[in-house]
Amino acid sequence: MSHTLFFTESSRSPAKFHADLTPTLESCSDTDVSNRNLMPRVPTLVVEDDPVLRHAIERAMGSAGYDTRAAETCATALASALETMPRLLVLDLSLPDGNGLDLLEEIRRVRPDGDIAVVVVSSDRVSRAELRAHRVDRFIAKPVDMGYLVDTAGDVLSGA
Repeated sequence: MSHTLFFTESSRSPAKFHADLTPTLESCSDTDVSNRNLMPRVPTLVVEDDPVLRHAIERAMGSAGYDTRAAETCATALASALETMPRLLVLDLSLPDGNGLDLLEEIRRVRPDGDIAVVVVSSDRVSRAELRAHRVDRFIAKPVDMGYLVDTAGDVLSGA
């Protein structure tokens, strides 16, 4: 087991960090997420360079009803966002061709009309101030529990 941390902040409450124990990726199955926070086809972009984790996130989010696309690099993610603006971005920070937070800012620059909810899933250390500066809604440390990710995405989109 490992700790999963996520960052929350809203206009109604001060910033908080939460810690929960989460099982590893191997212990998660499709049935773990099939009945969680079914979102009506929310356009979702998963940006993750690890093919096993990327596929697992795609499968989990798709099983929960998200309209999920995936990219493994900043370049492919930006092209995908230009084609169809995501409402939810599940983002790794360390990508082969750049930093995920720089990618986030570039997407916001070229698509200023879009309101993107952002969940960072990463093993990188990042400060609360940096997450806040980039308007990241939640941070989940790897390894990630897929059910927890789906629940977190639903909470972010619902404003919880």
